[in-house]
Amino acid sequence: MISALPVRTAQSAQLPLTFQAVVGSLRTRATEQSAEGKEILRLMRAARDRVEAYTHQQLMEAEYTLTLQGWWNGEMIFSVVPFGKPSDVKVSYLDSEGNIQDLAMNRFRARKISDKQGVVRLVGTESFPDTDEVTITFKAGYPSANEIPADLIDAMYLFIQERYANRADTPDEKTRTSETLMNPHVWPVIA
Repeated sequence: MISALPVRTAQSAQLPLTFQAVVGSLRTRATEQSAEGKEILRLMRAARDRVEAYTHQQLMEAEYTLTLQGWWNGEMIFSVVPFGKPSDVKVSYLDSEGNIQDLAMNRFRARKISDKQGVVRLVGTESFPDTDEVTITFKAGYPSANEIPADLIDAMYLFIQERYANRADTPDEKTRTSETLMNPHVWPVIA
């Protein structure tokens, strides 16, 4: 039984868009240190957050931790997409003496089941140690900004341009257009 949704424990400081590219698209001469530049950086982070929330995807690679109350039966499908490298998955558990133990990598298998999703399961007839808590650490997100779908990049530019031009949080046609660009990339979340 899942006790909680995965929690992001570390995120890349790199944003999907570069400051220079955004400044160029806004036709301004702002620097990162100027007040205007700081506002643009805030908008860049807001655009990333908006796209991630709308599509249920992690854009830049980040580390997640999923804590379970005991082992599960079958395969555990990761709910954060796109799933990173299977070799980055780590499984640890609380043993009967209260110590944290790492499960040997030859006792479980993590793999991609699609271009976005990943799973982890015990190997063959392995049984899991009797325990109260299992922690799975994994990475999700695109390894580089160049791998993010162009529609999502365009949606972030539209979001930034609209907010920068109007300096307000009122939705308008560009916001709806950015949502249209994101729609094919929305990942369903079953709660």
